[in-house]
Amino acid sequence: MRSVSAALQAVLATERTSELQGLGTPALAAAVNALSDPGVSVVEAALAAAALGATALHDPTEGGLAAGLHEVAQAAGVALRVNAGAILWFAPGLAVCTALGADPWATLASGAVLAAFPPDAVVGAIEELRRRGHLAVAIAEARPGAGVRDTTGRAIPCPARDEVARVLSG
Repeated sequence: MRSVSAALQAVLATERTSELQGLGTPALAAAVNALSDPGVSVVEAALAAAALGATALHDPTEGGLAAGLHEVAQAAGVALRVNAGAILWFAPGLAVCTALGADPWATLASGAVLAAFPPDAVVGAIEELRRRGHLAVAIAEARPGAGVRDTTGRAIPCPARDEVARVLSG
């Protein structure tokens, strides 16, 4: 419900500051401070989603959004059709990914929570979550089948390894 990659960018920005000087001072400062602003706790948002009728909740930390979506799809026994354009990426996080050659789909997504709602409850739940101050948007639709694909039918692969671990080990 929160934009993804804030945690990733804080970790990478702190560990690889010298490689990120080209981002500029405001973007780099936002990246370094992301653990506290916007933060990584999803407890309040998850409790709110549960109270609004969420049928499943998942914290997509390790492996990022791509791994989290695959885990949800597999656990529910469904295919997910993802609207990639609806995802609320954290702009400084995307800049860090670009600068370091990391895939934002497969990077730490602490601070985000995936919540599944019955189709007739999605709009109301999103409106109420936003009213309560949470960034919330519908990014995927469950369908019969298996796997995770975008709206064009392109497969969104499940990462074998989190990008933060890959970048920091290299």
